[in-house]
Amino acid sequence: MLQDCYASTRQLLDYLLSLPIAEYFTFSALEVFSLGQAYTLLLKLSMVEEKGWDLDQFQNDPTYREYFRRLRQNMQQVGTAIDQNQPRPCQPSFFSACATKMDKVKVWYDARLATSQSASKTTDRSRDMAILNPPEGMEIFDDRFWEDFMLGGSFF
Repeated sequence: MLQDCYASTRQLLDYLLSLPIAEYFTFSALEVFSLGQAYTLLLKLSMVEEKGWDLDQFQNDPTYREYFRRLRQNMQQVGTAIDQNQPRPCQPSFFSACATKMDKVKVWYDARLATSQSASKTTDRSRDMAILNPPEGMEIFDDRFWEDFMLGGSFF
């Protein structure tokens, strides 16, 4: 099941990241949500410990980090183009803000991964996934946000 999740997530990201940058300017909320959800799934897969899932192989595979790099680069590129054409109070654009948030997530994620890897060397891994606290400033993107987003946006 985890392998299928990984394969379908990669397929979605491959498609979305293959689109020309010009397409990002016209992304619908669904496409933006799909990008965010796909990357969130990759992060979760990189920390889940389950029988039959080779976590070490996944964590050492540079593919999911390359997805992050490309997505962040695209967000920054689109954000910069939008910000240059907006008056000051409207800056930063959604895409620029996403790139900034992704930088924060990357710092948190790398620290979390380093902690998990050092802990796994000293103790046996349990089957339970560690509790993942969001980095500072990311609380608005918790599960409640995505549930409300999908159920009509009453959270907004």
